[in-house]
Amino acid sequence: MFLRIIIGLAGMILGFFMVWRPAAFLSMIGPQIWMEKIFGPGREVSGYKLLGVVIIIVSIMIMLGLIEGVLMWFFSPIIPKQ
Repeated sequence: MFLRIIIGLAGMILGFFMVWRPAAFLSMIGPQIWMEKIFGPGREVSGYKLLGVVIIIVSIMIMLGLIEGVLMWFFSPIIPKQ
């Protein structure tokens, strides 16, 4: 329980900084070719912001213990039933 909260808070902080300062992540990591193909040339900042929002949502789900149910629902078609 305590570990879930720590992981969730760390993910939320990371996601917040990705939304708040995406140019810093762009300068640290560099431009991503796949991100340019999806969002268009020069739009990597939007991609990092979107990735930050996804990280925040997943972190909240981890903190609340909802991620297991979502993963089971998502992977249930490929997991054999017992």
